[in-house]
Amino acid sequence: MSEGIKQHLPVIIAISLVGLATGAFAMMRIRDGAVGMDVGAFSTYIIVVPCAIMLICSFLIAVTAPSIGRQLYLIVVGTCLAAGVVSMIVSSIWMADPAVASALLANSADGATVTPVSDSIIIVLRDIAAYIVMPTVGCIAGAWIGSRVHPVKSEGTVGKGKKKRN
Repeated sequence: MSEGIKQHLPVIIAISLVGLATGAFAMMRIRDGAVGMDVGAFSTYIIVVPCAIMLICSFLIAVTAPSIGRQLYLIVVGTCLAAGVVSMIVSSIWMADPAVASALLANSADGATVTPVSDSIIIVLRDIAAYIVMPTVGCIAGAWIGSRVHPVKSEGTVGKGKKKRN
């Protein structure tokens, strides 16, 4: 692990923990609000809220990083992907719960169905793609803004194994 990443690790951990706590709180509020939602709104919220938190957290991590490279990107995307998969599993469990499903169906149009996320491979692939794209966008935007706010060292290679000069 590079020295810049080691120095930035406490910031990465702090932002990640705040993001995870915020995400858990927001997801619990969504589950508690299922009484007043229809199936479509619930399905939208359970994908949009984690993606928004991933975008914000990855942006904050990248904008505060003293060095930007593959290691930072992989740490951020890996953390976001793991958190996203956990949120998919939890929301699937909620949607399979008869109490939540009946509350959602009570507010939905006739013929609506509650399909847990894990029961549709297309939705699983869509969510995983979103959990990779959102932190990528956040990292790119954060790196760009960070390079204008404070000096940032880029890490990587150019050509065939030649080390990039900083």
